[in-house]
Amino acid sequence: MTYWVQNPWGRRENVKIHVLNRSPDPVSGVRLMLHVNDRPAFMQLDNVPPCADIVYPAPSLLLGTADTPRADRPKLSDPAFRWAVTFMYFIDSNGNDWTRTSTGLDERAPLPRTTMENPIGQGIGHIAVFEEQVGEAGLCEGRGK
Repeated sequence: MTYWVQNPWGRRENVKIHVLNRSPDPVSGVRLMLHVNDRPAFMQLDNVPPCADIVYPAPSLLLGTADTPRADRPKLSDPAFRWAVTFMYFIDSNGNDWTRTSTGLDERAPLPRTTMENPIGQGIGHIAVFEEQVGEAGLCEGRGK
């Protein structure tokens, strides 16, 4: 499992977040942690299918709480927001917890329960996903590509 941010032509409306699973097994509990204007935020992706490259265009990622109407949620691509992905958390098919950062992959303890169950109450923003593009991951382990 890995992630990266693609920024073609340096334009905010073209920014995309990629999440890649090259394993032949699905991965669960996937959460991307971000900093948006120096505040923590997250995208909860739940399950990522095997051998998948999922792309999330920044204009389709909306900030807000679970009870904020979609029309009232600003886009992550709006110029008012400075953001970066800080790490990805996931659970492998054997039930092991992992954290992927820009510098490595570490097995670790699960995220704190309060973060997993009530992130808004902990001062962490939620990023709702309203569009994703799922493609096949090249060089997928076990598929011989």
